[in-house]
Amino acid sequence: MRKVCPTTAVVALRSVRRHKLYKRSTVAVLRVFAHDPRRTTSAGSTATVRECRPVSRTKSWIVEYGA
Repeated sequence: MRKVCPTTAVVALRSVRRHKLYKRSTVAVLRVFAHDPRRTTSAGSTATVRECRPVSRTKSWIVEYGA
């Protein structure tokens, strides 16, 4: 397991799709590392992220604040 920096949030992006043949709902989960400079996210919280230029080797997403 990799040690994660305090300004990094691990975010699970979920997408629900319907199978073409069997008409069943399937959930695809993609885990991404997002840059969180204010350190406002905690375990289990919901965050809005957007794609950005690479911040580090693993982080290409950033946490959105306000809206």
